[in-house]
Amino acid sequence: MIGIIAVSGVIIMIQFKRNIENINFPCAMWWKYSEQGSSFEYNPTAALAGFIVKYAEKDSDLYENGVCIAKKAADWFIKSAPLERHIAGCFISLYDYCDESGEMPFDGAQLLKKLGDIVDMSICRDISRWNEYIPRPSAFIKSHSSRFYREDLEKLCLEECEYIKTSQLDDGSFYVPWQWSNYNEWYVAENWCRSIITIDNMLFLRAFDEEQTF
Repeated sequence: MIGIIAVSGVIIMIQFKRNIENINFPCAMWWKYSEQGSSFEYNPTAALAGFIVKYAEKDSDLYENGVCIAKKAADWFIKSAPLERHIAGCFISLYDYCDESGEMPFDGAQLLKKLGDIVDMSICRDISRWNEYIPRPSAFIKSHSSRFYREDLEKLCLEECEYIKTSQLDDGSFYVPWQWSNYNEWYVAENWCRSIITIDNMLFLRAFDEEQTF
């Protein structure tokens, strides 16, 4: 079942149960699902459930559904989460939304500990591989006040600043290290992705590179 949610003027699609609808539309490979071999890993359902918990009316069925999904998702993640950056990102969003709303319908401490462990294992320390589609520090750390920042990661963050400055393209943007194969729409989406990467990189530089004044 796919529910259409309108919250604060935003309309989003949320996947409540397993379905194969995604394969009919342009999407990243980790949003594809098939009844043969695929497991349901709450990507992006966990993040959308957190959005509901934060923004839905508290006396609505939508809110109750969001809380229910958030509880089930957090329980699954704490017990059996794989080492996978996209899933971790969805659950970081779930935690942040619930934390900001003042409603934590699951064991927040356990979820945060699990997230911290996965983030630490996910960050690639091999600088020679940073041109690949792997998580650099900026995938999880946005500033010194970020939830997953630690002092022992400062050197790695500064090394990423240097990497960003040397990998910028002539037009000011950055290479997109992934593709959506078999989708003509990728040529449009790639420009959107390049814009997001550029903004994220500039914000990371502003947060960690003392030489930047923008």
